[in-house]
Amino acid sequence: MAKKAETRLKERVVKKIKGWKRPIWLEKIQQVTVRGTPDLIGCTPCDLCGRGLFVALELKDGDLNDLGELQRLKLLQIENAGGCGLVVRKTSDLVVLEERLKLSDRQLRLILDIIKDKI
Repeated sequence: MAKKAETRLKERVVKKIKGWKRPIWLEKIQQVTVRGTPDLIGCTPCDLCGRGLFVALELKDGDLNDLGELQRLKLLQIENAGGCGLVVRKTSDLVVLEERLKLSDRQLRLILDIIKDKI
């Protein structure tokens, strides 16, 4: 049986993320879970603070496959809580996550520098 397009996309996304130098935990969410839950969830550590960034990826094959209202709401809730919720239609969309991780590291360095100056 041929793999579904979204399954092939998931495999490419996971392979690309696993190739990054930064460690990341990813888990494929089964579709029998709560409606609207993203397809992949994960967490990646921050070298500076030892804490992680929660990542949620909603995989969509092609431009025509739109987000459902619950999916959109879940990604928004994740973003509002400080996580990173993204729609991924192709592996090149992961550049948004890569930039977000770099930004998080830079922000933490700046915060730590400010704290050190105050001590």
